[in-house]
Amino acid sequence: MSILARKEVKRMAEDQMRLQGLRTALVTMGTMTHQLANFLRGFSASVTSLREAVALKRVQVDADAQETLENMHLATGELEKLLEPMKTLTIVHSKSPCNLWEVIERARSLFQIDLEQRKTAFEILPGARSEELMIRVPTDVAILAISNLISNALDALVEGGRITLEVVERAHEVLCHVVDDGPGLPASMRSNLFELGVTTKETSGGWGLYLTRRSLIENQAKIELVRPGPGGTQFTIYFPKAGGD
Repeated sequence: MSILARKEVKRMAEDQMRLQGLRTALVTMGTMTHQLANFLRGFSASVTSLREAVALKRVQVDADAQETLENMHLATGELEKLLEPMKTLTIVHSKSPCNLWEVIERARSLFQIDLEQRKTAFEILPGARSEELMIRVPTDVAILAISNLISNALDALVEGGRITLEVVERAHEVLCHVVDDGPGLPASMRSNLFELGVTTKETSGGWGLYLTRRSLIENQAKIELVRPGPGGTQFTIYFPKAGGD
């Protein structure tokens, strides 16, 4: 191999490492942004309730404490505004394919501690036979989608319960079914579940499924609510298969 060829191979390898590092950082940022947004909304609601109690003289505080309360209210509002562009920033628009099995393992590992602490069973059914199942969706988008579904399933299960993930391989697409045995979704929100702001969580902004659906559509994939309950829910993600045009 010539010196120029060696340099080119080295350059391509370094570019790949940088890109992978960027994707990993963005996935981590996306997960942390989601958790921080939920925390901030809960914290902001508590601050708002306390401010109202002080205003109605249900709680007595001195001037310094009241000033601190007002500063906390302003600070949480500014942080919530800052999070909005970060949600969009965490989507990478590369079309590079990825191995779905690796994506599933990485998504599962994010929730390993939660699964163990809440005694929730997580089962991956061997529906597909390919050891390397390549999908035409960026790694970060696929992890975002599957992680959101696992997170929502965990929230639906108070303690215990089961989450099942099944992969079905077709000629031109790969289906990923995520099923839980929780109570199901309220009838009032089933038709608009993927709209911004729709959520079953008191401390959530309702952007998880919205962002998931949008990022999948941008990569010629889609997500559907197949079974809303009662008796559990099932979501299915349809990934385009790499080389399956």
